[in-house]
Amino acid sequence: MGSQASCSPPTAPLAPIELPVSMQAGSAVVSLARASGRLGHGMCHAPLSEAGPLSWEQPLALGQAHLVLRDLTPGRNLSLSVLCPAGPLQASTHPVLLPVEPDPVEDVRCQPEATRLALAWMVPKGDVDTCLVVAEQLAAGGDAHLVFQANTSGDALLLSRLEPATSYRLSLSVRGRNGLWSRAATVVCATAAEAESSLSRCHILVTLLPGAPGSSRALSLCLQTPVLSVPD
Repeated sequence: MGSQASCSPPTAPLAPIELPVSMQAGSAVVSLARASGRLGHGMCHAPLSEAGPLSWEQPLALGQAHLVLRDLTPGRNLSLSVLCPAGPLQASTHPVLLPVEPDPVEDVRCQPEATRLALAWMVPKGDVDTCLVVAEQLAAGGDAHLVFQANTSGDALLLSRLEPATSYRLSLSVRGRNGLWSRAATVVCATAAEAESSLSRCHILVTLLPGAPGSSRALSLCLQTPVLSVPD
C-alpha cells in the first residue's frame, strides 16, 4: 500500500495585534506591534484611506517596527489598517483613525484705529472649515476680559466699538472639517489714541450799556473759538 501525502491546511498569517499611533504636525508614527508567528512572508502592506477611497498604500518589510506617515492633509480624518496575506488567507487589523490637526493661521496683521481694529490673516492649507477670533481687553495688572468672539470663514475681520488707546489680545484658531482645532495664533494690538475733534468754546462777554436812568442793559456775545486737532 503506497504512502499517502499528508495535506495540512495553510497557516493563517498574523497581522499586528495593535497599532499605537502618535500624531504630530501633519505626520503620524505607527507602531507595528506584531504577534509572534508567521507574518505573511513579509508581504504585509498598510493602506491609507481618506473619506472612503484608497489614497495611498505602503508595503511593510518583515520585522518592520514603525511606519512613518508624512505630509498628511491637515484637517482631515484618515483611516489606516495593515493587511498580511499568505496564500488564500489574509489577516488584517481593524482600521485605525488618524485625525490630522489643522495648521494655525499665519501672517496675522492688525491695523489700529481709535475705536476699531482691522484684522487680516493667511488661512492655512488643508481641509479647514472656520476661524474663531477671540478678542480680550487687557487691563493694568494683567487682567483680561472677553469683549468679542466670532467665527468666520474669511481671512479678514473688523472689530469695532473698542476703547481708544487700549491694548487687546487677539487669538485666532482654525477648525478642520474633522472637528479638530489648530493651535491658537495670538497677537497683542492697541487701538490708537482718539483724535480731538473740532470743538467750539463759547465765551460770554457781558457789557453794561447805558439805558434809562437807573437801569442798564446786558449784551451777551458768543465767540466761536475752534479747537484744532493736531494730526499725528
